[in-house]
Amino acid sequence: MIVASFILCLIACYLLIGQITIQNIILKIAVSAFVAMSFLSLSFSLFLYAGINFIIFEVCLILLPLLIIVQKWKKSQRKNIFFVSLKDFPFQVLVPVLLGLLLFSYRFFTTVIRWGDWDAWAIWSQHAKFLTDADYFTNLFNDKIAWTHPDYPLMLSSLIAMLWKSFGNTTPLVPALLSYTIAFAMIVLIVSSFFEKRFWLSGVIIGLLLSATSILFPYVISQFSDTLLACFILLPFILLHHFPTSKPFTGFVLIGFLAATCAWIKNEGLMYFAIFSVCLVIRYFRERRMVGGYILGSIFPLLVLALFKIFFSTSSDLLTAKSSYWGKLTDASRYDFIVNFASEYFVQNAVLLLCLMTIVFIVNRKFYISFPFIVIALLFLSYLSAYVVSPYGLQWHMSTSFNRLVHQIVPALLYIMFFSLSLKFSKSKKQEVAPFGV
Repeated sequence: MIVASFILCLIACYLLIGQITIQNIILKIAVSAFVAMSFLSLSFSLFLYAGINFIIFEVCLILLPLLIIVQKWKKSQRKNIFFVSLKDFPFQVLVPVLLGLLLFSYRFFTTVIRWGDWDAWAIWSQHAKFLTDADYFTNLFNDKIAWTHPDYPLMLSSLIAMLWKSFGNTTPLVPALLSYTIAFAMIVLIVSSFFEKRFWLSGVIIGLLLSATSILFPYVISQFSDTLLACFILLPFILLHHFPTSKPFTGFVLIGFLAATCAWIKNEGLMYFAIFSVCLVIRYFRERRMVGGYILGSIFPLLVLALFKIFFSTSSDLLTAKSSYWGKLTDASRYDFIVNFASEYFVQNAVLLLCLMTIVFIVNRKFYISFPFIVIALLFLSYLSAYVVSPYGLQWHMSTSFNRLVHQIVPALLYIMFFSLSLKFSKSKKQEVAPFGV
């Protein structure tokens, strides 16, 4: 039943976001899928908090989207609400994209790790097993299993738990297929966004990069939650490129919802939401309706997260650790180590990214003072700042987590850089520039 709920929620979301100027039906479906995924996870958690039976949850999550679909269907008077124009679409660009997705699928299913790497089975799938038991799920928040980080938000774990409960079986296929679906949808999301703006070559290139290189691997086959967070970090930037210039209130509600959902995926997502929110308010402080829409959209995810943190979650190990923060903040050797480690990592593992950033600097230096780059840069600096006061050994902490933090921001960084280059080289820049200059 949960699969039926997801499909109905996807269709309902597709109809609700119709005010956003997206003509590409694939892009609209991809955005709707992530919105539906988030809504199901948040709703499941609320029902779990309240001790409401899972069957009632499934029934409610079938009836609610059905009501929305019927209402929108009547309001639209059945006027081709799923129609998509294929006029002037160069179908030849689909060949390399489909081949890339086929290669991505082959690589995933031939290399995927059963139950994923350590974080996957010890944290996300482990937490999901607790969430499948409505009567005893609070046993998760126990100091005896503090090594599983019970303070971590529950989006990925709740998605796994919902599917397990619906199927009646804790099969490892569920987290594996979720990981595949999330990464696959992210590639489709990015490519279709470029195709929507008629940046055909850019869409093909970035699609092949994500499909055929190591940008998403090994994180996807390891089934970490970082790829899910990377998707939701990316989504607000994509939506900013597809708003109507008039009445963008609905779009800002959706952006607020998706940005706040990041905080429901990982603790780092809360930092992203804070940085994105501050930058957005500063940029649009005169547009009270837009800012109000953003705040309105963020309420539901933040409410679920607040209930989790206040009534269930244990304290973060970073906050409870007994260490001298002042001593670490004034220790110059820590900053030196962090900068050297990060520099060496990028030189050894991200030459393509560095080359692309150099090209963007030569071609369009204004990109580095743009809204999306400032958000990503501040997020990355906040990650580095966390290492400064880390209670763990600096070498161990960075060697086990830095690559995943980079993975969280790389899809969004690649997207905004390719978009910037596409706008620069477009023959019809005035027509293609996003309405909010992102």
